[in-house]
Amino acid sequence: MKESIKPSAKSSLLVANILLCLSGCEWGVGSGNWYNPHDPDGTNYHPPIINLSDTAIHDTAKGYLHAHATSTVSHIARISWILDGTPLATTDSILPTAGWSLGSHTVSISATDATNLEGPTKTIKVWIGNQPPALQTVPSRRVAADRPAITQLLASDADGTITSVTWDTIPDRYSIESNSVDLPPLPDGGTRNFYWRATDNEGATTQADFQLTYVPAPTITMKPNRFASNVNGGSFTTLKLEPGSPFPVLVVIDIPGFADEPLSLVVSEGSNNLTCVSTSSTYAEVLGMPSGRTFNCTGAATKTTGSTNNYLYFEGKVTDRYGRTVTAQTSGGYSF
Repeated sequence: MKESIKPSAKSSLLVANILLCLSGCEWGVGSGNWYNPHDPDGTNYHPPIINLSDTAIHDTAKGYLHAHATSTVSHIARISWILDGTPLATTDSILPTAGWSLGSHTVSISATDATNLEGPTKTIKVWIGNQPPALQTVPSRRVAADRPAITQLLASDADGTITSVTWDTIPDRYSIESNSVDLPPLPDGGTRNFYWRATDNEGATTQADFQLTYVPAPTITMKPNRFASNVNGGSFTTLKLEPGSPFPVLVVIDIPGFADEPLSLVVSEGSNNLTCVSTSSTYAEVLGMPSGRTFNCTGAATKTTGSTNNYLYFEGKVTDRYGRTVTAQTSGGYSF
């Protein structure tokens, strides 16, 4: 024989409370309290809870507040918003901030569930600020001293537009449309620090700086090399060479103050290019040539016998990495 299961006194009371609640509970709408006469101590009271904290919004055009509301009794029916003391018409959980004035705002939020029970009001502070312009980093670098330095600059504003770009000491050189600026040359070389700032439509300003080092053009000096091993006497302009030996030219190239700048050298006599080999600067100093990178350049002699002086004309070209070419000439008489 099966035994009947009898409910305990505790479970009978719980069932009775639920049934009585279905027929006669009192809801305290707007007060944040739910009073159930059959649950006077609030043991089963669970109002909706709002999850939203103080926040800062920099992009008013795209910003919004999102109130996360939860309830263990029922689902959320609506959200109530109060902005700076003024109730708002919207009942959505998302509140856009477009059009809000800059500065601090007080926002109060409450949630109401499907049983018309309103939870406690939560008040937060919302700071609406303008996001300042962002400036692309411009690396400090070397440029040719005798040319304008065309520099690409990018200034952007995530929540508005760039309205002006200003420079220290060099106004009106920036084009907002092309994002470019032509910085003035410094023919004698040197270093300049540039400071520029961008302003957006809300008046926020961001400043950046970078440095340009202006590299002067290279120099080249050429003289007949009377100290070459194949020279047997002669003057500064007329060299006596061993028969069949190549004629020598001493060449010094340089960019003063920039010994690490790469340079290329071509020395020619007529249509023939000479072979240039790095050498000591001792002889260049004796010949009164400036200091720098010294080369001994040699080419095949046009005559190998006789004592007739042969005047040859040499041209040297030095080119730097900025595409600048500087030319020098020298001539010398060679006897064999």
